[in-house]
Amino acid sequence: MFYLKEGIAHFSLEYPVDYSVTRIDIRNSVASQYTDIGFGLQTAANNRSLAEISVYAWPANSPTDTAALILTGMLAQGETIFPDFKLMDRYSVMIGDMEGQAAVFSWTASPSGEPEEETTLPAVSRMVCFRYGDLAWEIHVASDLERQAQGEAEFQHVLETFQILN
Repeated sequence: MFYLKEGIAHFSLEYPVDYSVTRIDIRNSVASQYTDIGFGLQTAANNRSLAEISVYAWPANSPTDTAALILTGMLAQGETIFPDFKLMDRYSVMIGDMEGQAAVFSWTASPSGEPEEETTLPAVSRMVCFRYGDLAWEIHVASDLERQAQGEAEFQHVLETFQILN
């Protein structure tokens, strides 16, 4: 179980036992406010696989930003960044008692950060966006194609265990 009660976003969730926390980036200044937490599957250094979970929260741009508008903006960014981006599904989902918008999409990941052909992996992502108070939230689970079914199960489990903490 992971608990965070720092910065602007207070939440908890369960992540898979073979994952570890890989990133905690909390900004809470006048110039920048957000919380970005990442979890990754522990693999051998030469294992070319992708398995990541991230939670990102930031002040919503407008009081009228809905989950649908937030997700539309995130998907537009994906289309711009990844030339092979393909939206596979989009649907409504509940995260506890909060209504969200979810999407499933494919893209090509570069685990090394370099877009060289020998280091890229076809990937599938599942993303949900929602509003809670003044914050916009994104929960994102990415996996390579070999872990696609496992990624779906991990996404469902994260959504089932995610809670906003007061």
